[in-house]
Amino acid sequence: MVIRFRCYHCQHLFGIGNEAAGQHLDCPSCGHTLHIPKQDGFAAPARTPHPARNKRILVACETLRQTPEPKAKPKHPSGRTSLKRAFQILSKVKPGELQPVVNLESKSLRATSSIREKIKTAAKNILLLLVVTSLGFYWGSWSGARNSVEPELPVVNEIKIPENSIKPATSPDSVTVQISGRIRYRTESGLFQPNAGAILLLLPESSQGGERIPTGSVEHADQEAMLNVLLTKVRALGGIIASTDSAGEYSVNLSEPGVYNAVLLSEKRNFNGPQVLDAEWAASLESYFTKPEDLLATRRIYVERIEVNEQTSQVFDIDLERS
Repeated sequence: MVIRFRCYHCQHLFGIGNEAAGQHLDCPSCGHTLHIPKQDGFAAPARTPHPARNKRILVACETLRQTPEPKAKPKHPSGRTSLKRAFQILSKVKPGELQPVVNLESKSLRATSSIREKIKTAAKNILLLLVVTSLGFYWGSWSGARNSVEPELPVVNEIKIPENSIKPATSPDSVTVQISGRIRYRTESGLFQPNAGAILLLLPESSQGGERIPTGSVEHADQEAMLNVLLTKVRALGGIIASTDSAGEYSVNLSEPGVYNAVLLSEKRNFNGPQVLDAEWAASLESYFTKPEDLLATRRIYVERIEVNEQTSQVFDIDLERS
C-alpha cells in the first residue's frame, strides 16, 4: 500500500510505501525534514531540523538578534554665538593678520589628476605608433606578395631587325604611312597571349611574279646571314618586314599606299594552327616563296589581304584562334 502525503511547507506531494511509515526524510523541494505519516494518517512533527539547509536561516536570526550600538551624537554648544559679537571680533583683527586657508587635499588631488592626464596622453601616443607601424608592415607584406605572384610571360628570343633595313627608299613626294598593331594567339585556357618573336611581312600585291624568297631564310631567320638574305629579298619585292616584341606589338612605316598581303610567320608551331596550307593562301605564298609548304615545319602561317590608304597611321591587329 502506498502512503500519500504533502509537505506542509511547500505542498510537495509524496508517494511512499507503507514500510517507510514513521521514518524521516528531507523534502527535495524546500529541504525541510519531514516525518512520514502512518497508515492511519497521523504524523508526528519533525524532531530535529535539517542542519545543513537551515544554517543560513540560523545565521540570519542570530544577526537580527544583535542590536547595533547607538551612534554618539555630536555635542551641541551650550550657547549660541552672537552675530554682532562675531562682527566685533573681526573688526579688531588687522588685515595683515589674516592668513589664507590652504586646502592641502585639493592640491594633492590636482597633482594626481595631472599625473593621470600625462599617463593617458603617453598611452595614446604609444598606441598610435603601434597602429601606424602595424599598418606599414602589413602594407609592405601585401605589396611584396602581390608583386611576387604576378605571372611572367615566357622569354622569347626576339629577332632584331635593323631599322635601316626595314625602311624602303622614299622620295620627297612619297607619303609615309605608319602601320602598327598587336599579334596574339589563344591558349588552351581560352585566353589570348602575346605572340612574341613573330615575323610579319607586308608584300605588295602588284609585285607578284618577281624573284621569290628562299624558304630557308625564314626557317633560320635567327641567324644573321639568313636574316640578311630575307631582308634583301623582301626589299626587292617592294615589301617590308617587322617583328613583334615581348608584348606582341610591332610598328613599321610604308612609303606607298596600296593593297598588301600580310604574311604572319609565328615563331613556334605549338599555337595549334592548321597542319595544311589553305588553297588560297598557298596560291598567294607561291608568288613570294620558293617552297611555302616547308614553312609549316617550324612556323604557323597566317595570310590576310589588307588595304593601306593615305592616312598617316593605321592599326592592324591579328588574333590567332585555335584550330
